Amino acid sequence: MTTTKQSAREEQSSEYRVEVELDIFSGRPNPKWTLHPGEIRILEEKLQELSGGILREESQQLGYRGFRVVLSNGPPGFPEHILVNDSYINAKGPGYFVGCQDTEGLEKWLIQIAKERGYGKIIQEGRLGKRLDN
Repeated sequence: MTTTKQSAREEQSSEYRVEVELDIFSGRPNPKWTLHPGEIRILEEKLQELSGGILREESQQLGYRGFRVVLSNGPPGFPEHILVNDSYINAKGPGYFVGCQDTEGLEKWLIQIAKERGYGKIIQEGRLGKRLDN
């Protein structure tokens, strides 16, 4: 049974857009996709658990540099820009700066979604799945 609070949350989730970029290539476009409303709700749940820490510098290495997540017209109190790399999350937005360990499995979840979107070969070549199985 759907509650009023759940219905309002689903409506709100469908009002904004979340774009994910797998930041892996140098010199050619990175894979990008938009999350579906159900995926947005899962992302919201994972972000609810973030707690403060220090923002890390972004990696300048070649190859995999993480997932970039951009929320357009997102709910109040949520970050607009998220970078997940090496099991660490940097989240930024107006009045919102959080750097913390990825205790909710956001990076693994994004890897799974990337595979579902047809980027499994890129994931395999970048050894991302193996890297995060530890």
